[in-house]
Amino acid sequence: MSAEKQILARVAPLAEEYGMFPQGGTVLCCVSGGADSMCLLHFLHNFAPHWGFTLRACHMDHVTQPNSAADAQFVAQQCEALGVPLDTCRVDVPQWAKEHQMGTEEAGRNVRYRWFEELARQWDNCVIATAHNADDNAETMLLHLVRGAGLSGLGGIPPRRGALVRPLLHVPRALITEYLEEKHIPHVEDVTNADPNYTPRNLLRHEVLPLLRSINPNLTDTLISSATSLRQDSAYLTAKADAAAQEISMAAGSVMLPITCITDSPAAIGARVVQMAADKLSGEVVLTAQQRRAVLDLCYRPNPSGHLDLPGGMVAQRVYSMLVFHYPGKVEILPPTPLDFEGTREIGPWLVTVEEGVCPPHTALDESHFYLKKGSPILLRPRKTGDTLALPHREGTKSLKKWLIELRVPEARRDLVPVLEQNDACAGVYGLGTHRDVLPMPGEPCVTITIQEKERNVSQ
Repeated sequence: MSAEKQILARVAPLAEEYGMFPQGGTVLCCVSGGADSMCLLHFLHNFAPHWGFTLRACHMDHVTQPNSAADAQFVAQQCEALGVPLDTCRVDVPQWAKEHQMGTEEAGRNVRYRWFEELARQWDNCVIATAHNADDNAETMLLHLVRGAGLSGLGGIPPRRGALVRPLLHVPRALITEYLEEKHIPHVEDVTNADPNYTPRNLLRHEVLPLLRSINPNLTDTLISSATSLRQDSAYLTAKADAAAQEISMAAGSVMLPITCITDSPAAIGARVVQMAADKLSGEVVLTAQQRRAVLDLCYRPNPSGHLDLPGGMVAQRVYSMLVFHYPGKVEILPPTPLDFEGTREIGPWLVTVEEGVCPPHTALDESHFYLKKGSPILLRPRKTGDTLALPHREGTKSLKKWLIELRVPEARRDLVPVLEQNDACAGVYGLGTHRDVLPMPGEPCVTITIQEKERNVSQ
């Protein structure tokens, strides 16, 4: 069987499973000029009519090698010969890395994929195809194993992530080489790939993997099978975590969730919920296994308060029954705050006074004074999904969202409206009043809370 037919037999099932080739859409092939990307370019060019997509190519000159300009010219010539439209750009990655205080390899990856995504938005139904192969995936799995990873990391490179697809992920490097020789396809060589001391990946490629193949000659296919199983297990746990994370909510620059989302779930699911909450606040922060465990510990321990500093300035804060992720000082927020003090304090844009008092007649209640029973902790926080409120002398119960719409509070300001929580439920809302189900009897000793605007009204 020809190398091309062998590659097709490996690509077709993966492409169908993950919808890699949109019929009537566009496939943007990322071409460096190396062996893998030239194989992908020619393979996609040959089979684009079969799958019914339009093929385009793109190339970024990273200015990291002396011959990078020559590589760019080579790619342009090859695409012109095939009649494939090509988009190019040139970025001084070493300088960009210096300015953003990160390694050259990481900077190159960030700049490259941002540009790919920007390009892809120009066409409807467009996917971005990269030439990662089965050996790349084997190296990634072993790197993650050595450095420490969970199921997701041990599953290696995902075949698809959003618009990014990897059609050659089940194709061994040796078969790619055979295909290039069979079709007489030229390519450029990155001299750094041959140096085992250049990167840990090179060390694995040239020294570790050959030793492992002496034990198992079919190592690459074995790892393909293992990666598939691990990704399936990870997908199952992630689906369970999605269900547990339904109560995650955004509130004025912070993300909140009840700690029961985590404590009522197995640790494997709770850790995923923690990452989901961090992702909701910032998709660029990936927590390590140790950091996720530390957040889990914050939820499990008896102390109802505490905080952890996370990457990028993010903070995870335990406030009684809530877990909050936020960036201190970046935006105006209403920080969840235990009202375990007496006197007056500034909380966000509000002045909050807590004192002991006596509940007045229910006919004398207003929207800024709250009367709650003693004995249970009280939390001041922003709204969250599921909040409801029933007011004295008013029929029925409404969602807080409906109440705020009736008050004509602008959507952008609704997360600054103070909500009082007691016994894990909404007990009162500024501008509306105390929940009728938690009001003490008139004349009964209680906790009196007064909320005043410090500067501006939330309805403005």
